[in-house]
Amino acid sequence: MGYTYTITGPQGEKIQLSGLDAINADPDLQPTTEFGRRLLRTLEAQLTPQPPQPVKYVAPAVLHSGVNPYRILMEAHAIADAEGLLAEGWKIVLEDDSVNAGTCTESTKTIMLSPRWMTSVAEARDTVLHEIAHACQTRHHGTAHDACLHGLRQKHAL
Repeated sequence: MGYTYTITGPQGEKIQLSGLDAINADPDLQPTTEFGRRLLRTLEAQLTPQPPQPVKYVAPAVLHSGVNPYRILMEAHAIADAEGLLAEGWKIVLEDDSVNAGTCTESTKTIMLSPRWMTSVAEARDTVLHEIAHACQTRHHGTAHDACLHGLRQKHAL
């Protein structure tokens, strides 16, 4: 926030507050309208540390195929970022799916990759591009999806 505020503690010690603590401590910075109070509550909610989410699945560092799923995940994030998906709120996760190599879920803006199906780096990268094509262009297979996938393969040289 950029605000800092120094108060004197009960034993004369100086206590420096910053951000929302400074706003809450300084009566001159308190909002005087309902809109200002709602805005302050919203900021407090956004800046309050959230408890860590439980980890659902931890992939092995290297699969039996020699593929490092975390390297594939990092590459997927880089491609999704280049395509503007991360800025739109999309996330990419690893999950152990026995049916699908990858899925794209529009409602949760999630691309899931299953290390179980990463039998080679090339196949894993192609799955990444396939799911990103769903997120970028269309959620269904067809001509538009195939054209987007072809463009992604050329753009990202895979």
